[in-house]
Amino acid sequence: MVKSPRKRRSLRGLLPADAGGVNFNFCRNPNCRNFAVPFNPDRVRGSFELGSYRLEGGGRHGSQLHCVLCDRKTSIVSNAAAVLEIQRLRTANGPLRHESCPGAQCENHEFPVLIHPERYYRHGLTKAGVRR
Repeated sequence: MVKSPRKRRSLRGLLPADAGGVNFNFCRNPNCRNFAVPFNPDRVRGSFELGSYRLEGGGRHGSQLHCVLCDRKTSIVSNAAAVLEIQRLRTANGPLRHESCPGAQCENHEFPVLIHPERYYRHGLTKAGVRR
């Protein structure tokens, strides 16, 4: 039986396209020079430049991006799906509002606690006797 030569797959055609100008497929090691640097399709093959990755596929973890600078492997994610999920989470419960006094007649009703802490004070004790 003659084995056929394996075709080398190019990352350019296999990685998901950017979505909304965002690419989530990069090294996630904050100590690596490739951290948050997406794949550079113009790099010289076999080099150790910024944006240098290898594709490792299959297996239990699915396709992974292998950083050649720090040797860390990262699962490949769909950029379009990640952008949609971020939009969904931002709009799921409406815009977030800061906590303020709930009484509409209170003078602090329009002043959130986190932005204007000088307008509020703590009073009372917990069951353990610690000041709130």
